[in-house]
Amino acid sequence: MKISCVVPSAGKGKRLKGKKEKPFIDIRNRPLFLHTVKALEGCSLIDEIIVVVSPRHLKACKGLLKKYRCKKVAGVLPGGRYRFDSVKNGLKAVKEADIILIHDGARPFVNSSLIKRVINGVKKYGAALCATPSRQTLKTVNRNSVIVETPKRKYMGSADASRVQGGLDKKSV
Repeated sequence: MKISCVVPSAGKGKRLKGKKEKPFIDIRNRPLFLHTVKALEGCSLIDEIIVVVSPRHLKACKGLLKKYRCKKVAGVLPGGRYRFDSVKNGLKAVKEADIILIHDGARPFVNSSLIKRVINGVKKYGAALCATPSRQTLKTVNRNSVIVETPKRKYMGSADASRVQGGLDKKSV
């Protein structure tokens, strides 16, 4: 079974209001996205990694991946205007895979155990995503921004929508 992972890393990180784009913020003298790629490379279940970065970072990204000997990276592609476009570009680059994972380049704390649980969820349900329970109180509003409901936190989770592969499972992955 071949498993590919698309790593969108073209985000601007506007909410951080920093000088660098989020995936290129230095953490321990390495860009954030590189920590993520190295974590994914450490998982024996992943066969190939496709990294998607903003067009202006293509050359630098390729150089860093070579410098840090990222052997599972099969391609580095330009991202699109929106995250959806970047993910689409990455998916097009996957030649052949039984399962395709999508993992944000700005989320370096992924580990093999979590990846295995998601893969098992995909095998069992056809699709899976990882999410953390919401700690904040959420509100549903109508078109006039009037609160119409306060959903229970136990039914809410925070996840990256691009990780959804065709549907959601009924149990926590």
